[in-house]
Amino acid sequence: MKRTVYLLLVFTLSLSLLMGCTQVGKTEDVGTEQWVSTGVNIATLSGLPAVAISKLYKESPVGDNSITSYGIEYTRDELYSALIEGDPDIAIVTPDMAARAYNKNGKYKVIGTVGMSSAYLVSSDAKVNSISDLRGKEVSVFSYTDVSQNLSQIALEENGIMRGDIDLKTIDVSSYAGTEQDIIDDEIDEDNFNGFIPEPLLTNVLQNVKNIRIVKSLNDSWMEENQGARGCPEYSLVMKTDFIKANENIVETFTKELSESIDWANKNPDQVVKLLKDKDFLKDEFIDSDTIERSNLKFMPIDKMVVDYNDYYKQIFCLDSVYEDERVPDDSMYYIED
Repeated sequence: MKRTVYLLLVFTLSLSLLMGCTQVGKTEDVGTEQWVSTGVNIATLSGLPAVAISKLYKESPVGDNSITSYGIEYTRDELYSALIEGDPDIAIVTPDMAARAYNKNGKYKVIGTVGMSSAYLVSSDAKVNSISDLRGKEVSVFSYTDVSQNLSQIALEENGIMRGDIDLKTIDVSSYAGTEQDIIDDEIDEDNFNGFIPEPLLTNVLQNVKNIRIVKSLNDSWMEENQGARGCPEYSLVMKTDFIKANENIVETFTKELSESIDWANKNPDQVVKLLKDKDFLKDEFIDSDTIERSNLKFMPIDKMVVDYNDYYKQIFCLDSVYEDERVPDDSMYYIED
């Protein structure tokens, strides 16, 4: 079986040694200031989350008080297990994974949203110009998670399309026995295709399949049906509660750097692609500047999205929940500064 690749970024973050802070690691004199060299484990999915923190790859210094090294995590389940064990200090995961981990052990807080849904309805049928036009047709849902399938189902139902109204086919990209090109060759008929496809797979499809065009953004559909919503969260930044307590100002410091990294990635897509390719952070995914433009990457602090997250969880976890920990978490999961 094909293994979905996850990227484990491990670097040493230099933190000012302040009164009242827990000292972690060894203290070093740097000029007139003291610093604590603290090993920080950051786990993030490959693909779009890797794009989001690409500036950190680019600018993390080597030597002096910071050391940057990289490792690889394989399979979504292994990353979830790492959260259950409490291994990463900081992670970028899907919102459902964040909720499941919190419901299981309560070790992590959701700090904010790293990006909104990057899935789109695409079609080769000239008569399909909206989601409601899918009635009576074959519809494929490509996803990296079960939740992606649920979001597509929600979008269909909100447009009056029930399961019995279409011939629905689901394709789990993460466990597909082959490459992205194999998926395209096996599952997409350029002359007769309707489907929901997320980035970065969508880029590969649009470049290699004739007659396919974008009909509707799933994020736009979500906002139209959920008035006042800021978007449909696709990736979440989480931090270990003990790590936050031990490192004063770490949330403010890291989220500022992450937000700047996302802004840089959105403004410099060609540089991001080159960086990720040079560092071999892209395994099977094909990413280019168009991918980044369609990816809806933006950092949003959780205090501005609590209502959005609660609505999101209520909708996705009421649909065919597979795991016991797939339930709406309580609000203490969210990191809200006093």
